[in-house]
Amino acid sequence: MSALLDIDPLADAERTISAGRQSEKGKASDEMRLLGTDTPLTLKTLKTQYDAIGSFLHQPTLGMLDRGMHHDAEALRSRLKRLLSQLDATLASKIFNFTVGRFSTCTCGRCGVPIRRRLPREEESTTAKCPECSAGYILTVEGDGVTWSADDVELQCATSDCDGVIVAFSDEVVPGRSFVCTQCGQRSVIGLGVWAASDA
Repeated sequence: MSALLDIDPLADAERTISAGRQSEKGKASDEMRLLGTDTPLTLKTLKTQYDAIGSFLHQPTLGMLDRGMHHDAEALRSRLKRLLSQLDATLASKIFNFTVGRFSTCTCGRCGVPIRRRLPREEESTTAKCPECSAGYILTVEGDGVTWSADDVELQCATSDCDGVIVAFSDEVVPGRSFVCTQCGQRSVIGLGVWAASDA
């Protein structure tokens, strides 16, 4: 569910769908017919029930049994009944997995895997990560088009008399990572630096 919400922040939101014939193009219909409501299980519900019910799967320790601590079967039964009502509402939905949105797709420049991202409704930009290698991208919405830009940085060659620059994804800039300058062939290593602060 977390992965779905990363693609579509409204993946676990309730949706009601209605349809009607337009009297003229661009004008909402005066007679809308309800098609149904999609009532998915929310991430909050899944987490709450998983944590609560999961505790009943563990056998009490001998110390707990000596202290008279046992599973409360009535509490478990009550929680399962509440969960059952939520499941019934989800399964009774007349429409299922319905989504309307704008999506953009791009091939990852690092590993070649296709990346699909749902575009925000009102924001002009958003971010995306490759599902395979986690390379980051910045998406800019411009009218009907979308521009994908790699979330990268420019690294200067460590050789003093070389002005070579290599472009790397932001997640590649970590201490210990090295790169070879395409201009002079020197290998440079990324590391942390400490400088003495000048007295005011």
